[in-house]
Amino acid sequence: MRVDLDLLRKSDNNLFRAVATAAGKFTGNVDVDPATLPTAFQKALAEYQASPTDATPDAPQGYEHPGNELPFSMDDVKEAQRLRDEDAAFKRVEHYIEQGLDQTPENANALKTYVEKWYQGRWTPTIVDNSIAYLSKHGQLSFTKPGTPKPAEAAPPPQLTIAEFERMSLAEQKAWLKAERAKQPVNRGGYHGLKF
Repeated sequence: MRVDLDLLRKSDNNLFRAVATAAGKFTGNVDVDPATLPTAFQKALAEYQASPTDATPDAPQGYEHPGNELPFSMDDVKEAQRLRDEDAAFKRVEHYIEQGLDQTPENANALKTYVEKWYQGRWTPTIVDNSIAYLSKHGQLSFTKPGTPKPAEAAPPPQLTIAEFERMSLAEQKAWLKAERAKQPVNRGGYHGLKF
């Protein structure tokens, strides 16, 4: 049975994969023995051959169809990212409410107006942090607990005391110093290797 894989790809992608795998080709016209296909695909191939096909002009020589096209556009990706950012931003606002930000219409309006004016209505956790910091600094937000809340952060690593350092063995001290120096940024400026 002769099958045009390019037309088959456009009409039924699952059947196309089965026929292309059996034929060993992925473009052009191929001869396929329906008995080599699984039974479900044999019936689908018979139905496909029985249906009228649209006459499309032949593609120019050397032309290849793009293959598996994405089922979504870049606009869909951007919209999904915007929704994820908004969700994370509103969770950050909830964090501030737990830390003492009053849940009042005045606070909501002040925050919404600021984000719309300065960030074109784009909501992200960073924008919420910046907006709340600015608005609370200028007294435009009310809090039930005094002071400006700080954004959620990981606890800093515990500091090593001199007594703890002195109790370490020499090998442990060297390993600790090496690890601390690895955390320090490397000076890539001039005067390489000079000590003052």
